[in-house]
Amino acid sequence: MKKIRILKGFTPLFLALLLGVSLNSCKTYFHVADINADKYQIEPDHGLVEDTAILKIIEPYKLQLDEKMNRVIGENGDKMYKSRPEGELGNWVADIIYEEAAKVYDGELAFAVQNQGGLRIPVLDAGPITVGNVYEVMPFDNELVIIEARGVVVKQLFQRISQKGGWPVSKQVRLVGSPTGEIESLYINSKPFDETATYAFALPDYVANGGDKCDFLINQDQIKFGMLIRDAIISHLEAEEDNVVQFAPKEGRVKISKN
Repeated sequence: MKKIRILKGFTPLFLALLLGVSLNSCKTYFHVADINADKYQIEPDHGLVEDTAILKIIEPYKLQLDEKMNRVIGENGDKMYKSRPEGELGNWVADIIYEEAAKVYDGELAFAVQNQGGLRIPVLDAGPITVGNVYEVMPFDNELVIIEARGVVVKQLFQRISQKGGWPVSKQVRLVGSPTGEIESLYINSKPFDETATYAFALPDYVANGGDKCDFLINQDQIKFGMLIRDAIISHLEAEEDNVVQFAPKEGRVKISKN
């Protein structure tokens, strides 16, 4: 039987982050375009041996990475769950996107949105939050961008959010939609939605580039600031007084009716 050499104790996230450390001087960001998965089941300790030579090469980078990832940058007072149509984790991330984008945008920002699939953990536990925890929430290099679009385009976005059963939106939004995409009620900043108005909103570039079947956004001009959403979350936590997380409870931002 052919023996397979493995690195015990190294998760896929660790290896991805390790690659990021080794390529730290490179400013090219990569995004997930497609995923093809094959399952290979490997029984533990059945013909598996450690590659000590590779372990020695990796060790200095692992120490450097551990120091970075284990740095505590916040304190979470209560668990935050990822759920539909609304969850505390999604509310928290969407509010941070809004607040960080509003700091750099020269204009009035209407709202922020984050696609549900961009959040990669089901729950963020109470207690200390490390840089590594933020990477777990948002492992992809999604860039924060702003789009200024007419109401007819914005309506399509909220129709898509309704069809998906709800996405994280910032606290400026109150949406009641249906699984078919019909918008039953929509308020932005306590004002009824106006299809003839122009709205500026913040979102991940993945969605702005047509991801999650948002192709209606592809031709919209994007305002970029060179800021990853993950870095915006880290910066936001570091700026909070005593690094205390501002809990974002479910409050009816998105409701999906049953047809």
